[in-house]
Amino acid sequence: MGLSIPEKGGSPLIVITGPTAIGKSQLAFNLALNISGAEIVSCDSMAIYKEMNIGTSKPSREMREKVPHHLVDICSVKEEFNVAEYVRRAKECIQDIIARDKIPILVGGSLLYLYSLLDGIFQGPGKNPNLRRELIAIADARGVKYLYAKLAQIDPESANKIHPNDLRRIVRALEVWYTTGEKISELKKRRKGIYEDYEVKIFGLSRDREKIYQAIEDRVDEMISQGLVEEVRKLWREGISMTAYQGHGYKEIIGYLENKYSLEEAVRLTKRNTRRYAKRQISWLRKDNRVRWINLDEFKNYNEVVNYILQEVDIKL
Repeated sequence: MGLSIPEKGGSPLIVITGPTAIGKSQLAFNLALNISGAEIVSCDSMAIYKEMNIGTSKPSREMREKVPHHLVDICSVKEEFNVAEYVRRAKECIQDIIARDKIPILVGGSLLYLYSLLDGIFQGPGKNPNLRRELIAIADARGVKYLYAKLAQIDPESANKIHPNDLRRIVRALEVWYTTGEKISELKKRRKGIYEDYEVKIFGLSRDREKIYQAIEDRVDEMISQGLVEEVRKLWREGISMTAYQGHGYKEIIGYLENKYSLEEAVRLTKRNTRRYAKRQISWLRKDNRVRWINLDEFKNYNEVVNYILQEVDIKL
């Protein structure tokens, strides 16, 4: 299939995001099949690990053979991997894809990675241990809400985005202010990501909340039946980095392997924690007015969704 790229902006970058278990990978794959030369760039903080397969729901080998997928299976679970490294590699992938006159489709729900790539990583001042201890001592003596009120006076914009009981973020915002004399909200506005460099279209997938939760439950049951416990047992014995340990299902199964609770409880915790994660993903994305929401319940199948996206990004087949 041929395509024509709109002339009104830079090179197109299509973003497919949304809560876990909603079908982002499958939709991105179907979309890529309908765009000549499209390549997929993963934005999944766990899909990067070679040894983590069952619990990460990676695109199948068949999908990866038909459409190039980048940033999948790029490091070992024994290695630490962070957002800065992801941003560096993702930028390189996107630049390379576009340099070859292809269209990148960025897909995933690891929102810290996604927004660090799009909007830049906040480079604040280094830690000030003594100041942190003083602020925490004040919170212990007078309550977290006292520190929150201080922040609201100094930097109301940041306070509006931080929960009154989130001591860690409150302390960090005050630490930045007392260290630099600048508001953390103003410093964050100076970040530079790739959003302005391309014609970025962000599509957020949604559907009835109960359907998302049921999909999560079904996915966890399927992962268990496919051998997640044995996969985690092998990784646990051989060693796993702290970043890889954070994968949903992995840390809960490790708790079972450490005899902290039963397998049944590990499965329950995995389902509960993944539902909570999906809720946080939705809440985060809802705050971004650049996201074009697609309610999957309003479409008959993926082909209809693909056609809708192609119209929105103005790609002519």
